[in-house]
Amino acid sequence: MLNFIHDKVQSRLRGGGATTQSSVGKAVIILKSVGIALPVFAMSCFKLPKDLCEKLTSVMIEFWWGGSAEKRKISWVAWKNLCKPKELGGMGFRDIAWFNQALLCKQAWRIWSQPHSLLARVMKGRYFPNGFFLECGIGTRPSYAWRSIMYGRELLVQGLMKRIGDGRSTHVWYDNWILLDVPRPPQGRA
Repeated sequence: MLNFIHDKVQSRLRGGGATTQSSVGKAVIILKSVGIALPVFAMSCFKLPKDLCEKLTSVMIEFWWGGSAEKRKISWVAWKNLCKPKELGGMGFRDIAWFNQALLCKQAWRIWSQPHSLLARVMKGRYFPNGFFLECGIGTRPSYAWRSIMYGRELLVQGLMKRIGDGRSTHVWYDNWILLDVPRPPQGRA
């Protein structure tokens, strides 16, 4: 269903003049504006299959290193290193799979933070009529869009923190209310 994205990105990158562009032109003009911009709408609505993400990444790698389907060139730096921010020594390219989950997380954020929006009301009526968005299951016969939003919700839940307030609704052993990279076991007072 989503293979048209690969075909479109591939045709745009092949027509972009890979041999005539400098590395700056390849990075800024073509890869960041065409390679990532074309699939953004589909990625903000649907989880792209893993094989499609791999195909898009390979097309972008071939374009960056100047290869083609017939003639492969050597990738001198791993793609994951090129996807690092410029401050950390990378080129600032986006990993397609992570970017896809981040865009779906944004949709989940909208459902959670704007419960009176049309999207939130439709999804609530269909998938969690008597519950809360962060606690609902996937439901029976879920649509592909809902399964995709649930995939984005995984990332949202990881990043959410609970404000203590008056403490009545906070479960200190279960809620994420302390900012830690690694969870620590509870310790009693001595």
